[in-house]
Amino acid sequence: MVIEAASKYYNQLNNDLKAVKKYIHNNFGVFLTILYLLGSLSGVVYLYVLLNNFSVDVFNFIEISDFLLALISNPLLITLYTAIIVITAIYFNWRSGHIPDPSKTNILKRLYYGFCYPYYLLKPSYTAVLFLALIIPTYPTILAYLHSKDIVNEKTMSYHLSLNYPITQSKVTQLQNV
Repeated sequence: MVIEAASKYYNQLNNDLKAVKKYIHNNFGVFLTILYLLGSLSGVVYLYVLLNNFSVDVFNFIEISDFLLALISNPLLITLYTAIIVITAIYFNWRSGHIPDPSKTNILKRLYYGFCYPYYLLKPSYTAVLFLALIIPTYPTILAYLHSKDIVNEKTMSYHLSLNYPITQSKVTQLQNV
């Protein structure tokens, strides 16, 4: 039963991957745009967490150009997302060629596939969306939190901040501590 569920899951995964490959091949520009928007979303999360540690709500002051360039604000985000895309593509390509055969079972296969049995009950496309929903905000949040601690502890480069339109609340200019 476990091997059959894994086999069914990987057959569905293989069909989904073929559909995604066909879509990417036919609409490469849309695919790049979606990747860039997901990266920009993670860049905005990074900016929000970084500036929120200095008591500034970035969403009150962000413009569309800030959103579009948020990914470029930190090169580690670009590196991470490129690595995730490449590793995921290699894994799925490898995995699609190793669909388990229910007729060839042994105790190790049953243990391996039995451990992941609840995972095989989900649809493969849902797990990909769940993976993206977890990875997009997690890494930028951790990275921004670490960078803000380094800025506060003066363990990083010094920054010079000049504002064209200073952020004021109750006639007090914000960002004095940075």
